[in-house]
Amino acid sequence: MKPTLRFHQQLLLMAVTLIFIMVFSACGGNNENSGTTANEPPNKRMDKRIFIVLDNSGSVNRTNLELINECTDKILKKLKGAYKIYLFTTDVTDRSVQHPTAKLEVEALKSSRPSEREKHEKKVDSLKQIFIADISGAMESAPDKTCILSSIKSAYNFIQTSEEYENYLLILSDMLECCKYGCPSNPEGFEKLTGKISSYQLSEYPLDKYIPLENIAVVFATKGLAQKQGELMESPQFKSFWDSAFKEMGYEKRPVFGPSYEHWLNHLGRLHR
Repeated sequence: MKPTLRFHQQLLLMAVTLIFIMVFSACGGNNENSGTTANEPPNKRMDKRIFIVLDNSGSVNRTNLELINECTDKILKKLKGAYKIYLFTTDVTDRSVQHPTAKLEVEALKSSRPSEREKHEKKVDSLKQIFIADISGAMESAPDKTCILSSIKSAYNFIQTSEEYENYLLILSDMLECCKYGCPSNPEGFEKLTGKISSYQLSEYPLDKYIPLENIAVVFATKGLAQKQGELMESPQFKSFWDSAFKEMGYEKRPVFGPSYEHWLNHLGRLHR
């Protein structure tokens, strides 16, 4: 019996199907090796920048020096790849640009060989010692000003230089703002300061464009504070001032103020695309 036209069509269809399966399998194998699919971009971990505002006023000077040393160790253990840490102290005047008091810039480890890893760890430790030494020098004096918002402005000027980073902000302070527009010593003083919030021109520093609220932590440095200062930090007027300040910078509310940075630290250690 001679093959029919239908038989030839079926053979052709089977051949086309087989070729399609082979091509598809080859493409799938490549995607498996690269960890992506045809419609999915490869994973990309952005380098991180950590901005620290450190209160070096007389009320918390010694406590914060101990705290930043401990905090730096914990941050370095969480970070992988390339990252930069910039620290600003709160003894600045209300000027638009201030260079960091200390910085620590680390390049990514280029090889997983034990010898290269050991060399990298030694270099990071050396950079950390310089970082802490620079901070210690700034903490030798105990200024009577605590210009927290000026320090945040200075950090903003570094933050906005590039959007190719994942940015974090850590503030270590009692948050008792004492600068150009007043030094409140009671709740009524913070109420008056809130009335002057537009004078700070914080709307010109839209921090929310560069740092999500969940990437910010405010850690109260309260060890050694007088009872009166502690009560002031619990007052509605104090909280209202900081609510207003962060809203001026683009946020719906202020970040949580608390005694610990552990939650922020765990958030910092996550892997991001």
